[in-house]
Amino acid sequence: MKRAMIAPALLVCIGLLPLGVHATVEWQSIQTIDMGKKLVDVAVTPDGRLTFALTADGDVLIYSAAGKLQDKLQVGAGFDGIACSAMGDKIYLSNRAAGKLQVVQVEFIRDINTAGSPFLGPPEAPVTLVVFSDFQ
Repeated sequence: MKRAMIAPALLVCIGLLPLGVHATVEWQSIQTIDMGKKLVDVAVTPDGRLTFALTADGDVLIYSAAGKLQDKLQVGAGFDGIACSAMGDKIYLSNRAAGKLQVVQVEFIRDINTAGSPFLGPPEAPVTLVVFSDFQ
């Protein structure tokens, strides 16, 4: 655990502590993710579930809360900022010099193992509709 001292004058300015009181903040690094690329900007969903990392190559790397790479989107070079929606279903890419904002809809596709489940129609059909209707 690392500690940092906060100057009393700073705390008085923001009204947290009376004059003359020293405060100590404890902190520790809990995770380091080596992305292997030069980063331009990072955005995290409010719940911490997803991290979006914008690289200088024009890629958006999507990481889980555990730091595992989930996917990579190639959005093109020239973007210098990234933000995300609260649900993590939209990312906002900015190019400040050009005055542009690109909004990208992100949809996560998940495979569901339906082996052994009852079904109608041919088992080799290219699409499976799954209905969760037996909630008890």
